Amino acid sequence: MERDECGKDFEIVDGVLVKYLGKSKYVSIPDSVEEIGDFAFYACENLKSVVIPESVKSIGDNAFGSCESLEKAVVPN
Repeated sequence: MERDECGKDFEIVDGVLVKYLGKSKYVSIPDSVEEIGDFAFYACENLKSVVIPESVKSIGDNAFGSCESLEKAVVPN
């Protein structure tokens, strides 16, 4: 199991973004992420915009659930 904390804002285990730990309004997910896990951003009240890289192949259940301020998600073509 490989664990990467990318500046301590992301908990990433074996390519899965398990939990977003930051407080930023604007987030760019690292290219090393292949999957966004269930509830990874759940209830991130400050989150307004997220950029998802091409490397992400799946997004888990309720990954962005209860993100009341989320206005924009940029996904690859």
